[in-house]
Amino acid sequence: MCPRQQVPERASYRRIFWRIRVPLMRPALGAAFLFQFTAVWNDFLLGITLSRTAGVAE
Repeated sequence: MCPRQQVPERASYRRIFWRIRVPLMRPALGAAFLFQFTAVWNDFLLGITLSRTAGVAE
């Protein structure tokens, strides 16, 4: 799990998770968010582009 020196005494699993694990996961969560946002945005733009062709979205 975590090195013994990083775990505060009498810390619950939830406290260990929020104090140690979440800060370590932030860069990965940020990258995953960017990839997901880009994919959703591209799908949105594709739908808008295809629905604006001649006579379809009038």
